[in-house]
Amino acid sequence: MEKIILDGAKMTDKAAAHEHIAEMMAFPEWYGNNLDALWDMLSEGVEREIELVNSAAMLNSLGSYGCRLLQCFFDAAAEDEIKFNIA
Repeated sequence: MEKIILDGAKMTDKAAAHEHIAEMMAFPEWYGNNLDALWDMLSEGVEREIELVNSAAMLNSLGSYGCRLLQCFFDAAAEDEIKFNIA
């Protein structure tokens, strides 16, 4: 299982968040940089263990969008081969 560590301190705004996620998860160039596109990528059936560090920094920077981003990961973990942890 692939292990990915996302750094919330690098997610200073929506664009930076999606750029960091796409880079760390090796998403294709056509990734849509939004929550719907993230859901699509997370639900493709690839087993992954994702750990988010510095989550407080992400939530401080992104506010309610950060909460929606977390929910996307939690929802994917509930339905697919994704394991999601906050460190």
